[in-house]
Amino acid sequence: MSKLLSLMYTIFFNLRYLPFKQAILLPIKINYKVKSKLNRGSIIIKAPVSRFMIKIGFQGSSFISYGSSSLSVLNGGELIFNGDCIFGEGCNIFVDGGSLTIGESVYANRDFLFQCEDRSVIEDNILIGWRVSIRDTDGHAVNKKGVTGGESAPICLKKGCWVAAQSTILKGTVISEYSIVGACSLVLGLKMSKSHCMIAGSPAKVKRENVTLLN
Repeated sequence: MSKLLSLMYTIFFNLRYLPFKQAILLPIKINYKVKSKLNRGSIIIKAPVSRFMIKIGFQGSSFISYGSSSLSVLNGGELIFNGDCIFGEGCNIFVDGGSLTIGESVYANRDFLFQCEDRSVIEDNILIGWRVSIRDTDGHAVNKKGVTGGESAPICLKKGCWVAAQSTILKGTVISEYSIVGACSLVLGLKMSKSHCMIAGSPAKVKRENVTLLN
């Protein structure tokens, strides 16, 4: 029954939110349990379209429990896809007035959260572990001595990087190419320039250089 419900919801979702020429090819496969709140045109697919190239609310490590899933693109925000990707069960993607660009061959495990209010990018060939939280915004303004601090700053996960389980990445962070974020790390606006590094800790710092992720 769940497969049938997801298929019906997938057909509705594509026809409702994508241009017709794309929608009839059903490029987005979405679980019927994913609560959606968005407008037509807020999802943009720039890559060549193929059936079920984008999966939302499916798959993930079986040993991890997961919560509810949602997809919200509000206030003129944009969710841009440049290729195939998978967002596991329990994913929550929230774009409010900003833009989130997703590259090719991106995989996010169960209970992934991305809160976007700026112009953030997940590049190609990215692996994201379970219960990873990424936020490019504080969600509120902070006043210090009469000066209001910025609420958001873009995040960029560059190609080939791996963000391990239960890590949190906050605004202004740049993870360099082919680098690794160790499990349970807290990344506070770190801007990495050198590739193939491992960062870890709270706050996260470079622990190793010249590392390579083995598949």
